[in-house]
Amino acid sequence: MSNNDTLTVEEALRFLPKVHTMVNPSVNVLLGADWDIASLVDALRSAKHIGISGEHAMRSGHGIYMDSEDGNRVFIACDVEALEEFDQERANV
Repeated sequence: MSNNDTLTVEEALRFLPKVHTMVNPSVNVLLGADWDIASLVDALRSAKHIGISGEHAMRSGHGIYMDSEDGNRVFIACDVEALEEFDQERANV
């Protein structure tokens, strides 16, 4: 994996076959939710940061995260295999 975990909105959208998210608002709490794509795109565009998730979130299929305007880190389901290939290609550039 590359050292650069930052994604643009357009890059993140390439890896979203479905729009399921997870957020853990407090210790030992994990909430899942489905978003319509328009709402997710709006949230991505206004996010403080969009990046590639760590190992645990990747294993659960939530390879992209965003730090939302309200301060929550939202993990977004995506095509993890394609995202990892993309990240590896970026590392080789």
